[in-house]
Amino acid sequence: MYTYSIFCVKAEIADHYYYKTGILYRFFKEFQENPNYNYLKLQYRYITEPLTLEMISSQLHRSDKRIEQEIRGKSIKLYYEDKTLVIYEDERHVKLSCASLEYAEACFLPILRQLPLYFFITRNSMNDYGWLSFIKNHKMKNNQILYSFH
Repeated sequence: MYTYSIFCVKAEIADHYYYKTGILYRFFKEFQENPNYNYLKLQYRYITEPLTLEMISSQLHRSDKRIEQEIRGKSIKLYYEDKTLVIYEDERHVKLSCASLEYAEACFLPILRQLPLYFFITRNSMNDYGWLSFIKNHKMKNNQILYSFH
C-alpha cells in the first residue's frame, strides 16, 4: 500500500510557491515529523486551508455516483469498480492509502482537480511530491502583459 498526504494550499501561497515545490515539500515533511512545534503549527495554519472528509465526501457524491463511500469516524473507504482507497482526515489535510497511484487517478484525484482549490501531494515514503491542480496565471487573467506592441 502507498500512502500520500494531500494539502489544500491557500491561493496566494500556491501562486508564490508554484515553482518552489521543494521548499513546500520540505516544510510539510518537517511539520509531519514535528507536529508539536508551535512555530511549525502557526506556519502550517497560515499556508493551508482545512481539507475535511465532509468536503471530500460531498464532492465525491456530486461528481461520480458510481463511487461507493463507507464513512467511519475520521476515514472514508472508497469503492470504485475493483479498486479500494482509504482517506484519513489528519490536522487540516488528508492521507490517502491505496494499492497504486493509478487507483487514486482512476477515481479520486480527478474529482479533487474539479474543485477551485490548490492541492499539493506528497508520497510519505519517498521524495515524490507536486501539485495536483494547475495554477492559473493571475497576471494574464488580470490583463497584465509583459510586452506591448502598441
